[in-house]
Amino acid sequence: ADVLMGENSHPNNAPAAEAPGKSSKKTIEQTYQKKTQLEHILLRPDTYIGSTEQVTQPMFVFNEETQRIHSRDVTYTPGLYK
Repeated sequence: ADVLMGENSHPNNAPAAEAPGKSSKKTIEQTYQKKTQLEHILLRPDTYIGSTEQVTQPMFVFNEETQRIHSRDVTYTPGLYK
């Protein structure tokens, strides 16, 4: 795909890099942290099992009293549903 670039967006027109130590950015240690597999899973479970936020969606459910299928809103957690 073609990428449109303005006259100031050419790689040779990029702003000069800031001098080390004068930036208010995070340090490497703050950006990247060594974690065990367990720590990573507990910190970001949605990466492994799906969303941990509750979702409400219309679904078809079986009503045992009437022996029929009805549509109703169901709230569930997709990560626990798996």
